Amino acid sequence: MLRLLLFLFLVSTASAWVANEVDFPGDGQGWDLGTTNSYKFTGPDGSTEWFRFEWTAPAADSDYNFKMVTGNDWNKDYGGNLIFPKNELAILYYQPLGDTAAKLSGGVTNGKRYIFTVKDPGLANTFISVMELSSAPVTITGVSRNAGTGLITINLN
Repeated sequence: MLRLLLFLFLVSTASAWVANEVDFPGDGQGWDLGTTNSYKFTGPDGSTEWFRFEWTAPAADSDYNFKMVTGNDWNKDYGGNLIFPKNELAILYYQPLGDTAAKLSGGVTNGKRYIFTVKDPGLANTFISVMELSSAPVTITGVSRNAGTGLITINLN
């Protein structure tokens, strides 16, 4: 019984990715898996299996293509959505053989920041978001509430 539990534990944890195993290569940031690594973070649902890649477009590209690759292995790549929308959740197709990149609708704009986010990608079709921002995101440095008025103050950096 102990062997079975140990085996099940190892199998259940084997598919969890580390940050440098979820990459977002593309036309602007390059197709090198060593330079397109995401970072791992705890998401809004409390899960620690969220991944994010941030990139600032160095030039406009109306025909911008990208993929998501897991496990540092091009045989575990996702793409194929030729009308991938910005600023919403959309599907990337798992296509280990004979695949195509995804195409970001409207392309990218010089100087804008693009944030690719995915939760726990499995080896199947998966949903990600690509947010377009005009600058780097802000950091919340403090929050306070006035007990008398109920007014909430949020300090940003």
